[in-house]
Amino acid sequence: AELLLELMDNNAVDKTVLIQPICYAFDNTYVLSCATKWPDRFAAVARVDPQDASAPETLERLVRQGAVGVRFGPVQQAWWEAPLMGDILDKAAELDVPVLLFLGKDGGRALEWVAPVLRKHPSTKVVIDHMADVPPADEDQILALLGLKTLPNLYVKISHTWAISTEGAYPWSDGVTLARRVITTFGPARAMFASDWPVCTRPVWPGGAAAYEETVRLAKEEV
Repeated sequence: AELLLELMDNNAVDKTVLIQPICYAFDNTYVLSCATKWPDRFAAVARVDPQDASAPETLERLVRQGAVGVRFGPVQQAWWEAPLMGDILDKAAELDVPVLLFLGKDGGRALEWVAPVLRKHPSTKVVIDHMADVPPADEDQILALLGLKTLPNLYVKISHTWAISTEGAYPWSDGVTLARRVITTFGPARAMFASDWPVCTRPVWPGGAAAYEETVRLAKEEV
C-alpha cells in the first residue's frame, strides 16, 4: 500500500479503489485494512465465493466491514446461471453496492450467457471489468459489449488497454480506440478507469507490460 501511495502522489492521483486480487481468493483482510488505515485515499472491493451458500450473508458482513463492492471472476457459466447467483445479485442491489465481473480473455463471447442473468436483475449495479477483454479487432465481441448499453445500471471499466493491444507499447492505440468507442456508447458517467497496477507491470499479456505512470497518462491524455 505504501508503494501505491507513493505512485499515486507522484502521478497526481487522489484516491484509488483497491480490488481484492484473485491470487488471495476470498481472504479480503488486506484490502479492507488498507481502506480502514487510509480512508481518504483507499476504498476496497472484496471477493466472495459464488458457490458458497452463505455468500449473500458474507457480502453483507463485508459491506459492514467497509467493502464498497464485490467482484467475481473469471466468471464460469455453471455458477453464474445458478439460483445462488441471483440471490447474491439481489443482495448487492439491497446493499446498493456494485458487482464487478471479470469475464476473462475474449470475454465478449461470454456475454451471450452473462447478459440474460443481468437482465433479470436490472436494479443491481454491475461493472464489466477490462472492457470484457475483447480483442480490439474482434467486431462481434465489441458489438456484444456495446450492446449492454440498454442496461441502465451497467458500467464498463476502462482497463487492460495495454493487455489486449497488439502493439506492445504505449499508447496502445488499438486498445485506446476500443476505449473511446466504449465511452461514446455508454457515456462518461457509465465508464471508469483502472490502472491495473501491479498486474500491469507483468508482461504476461499480448500487449506486454505497462508502468503505472503510463496507464495513468493514458487515461488523462489519450482516452
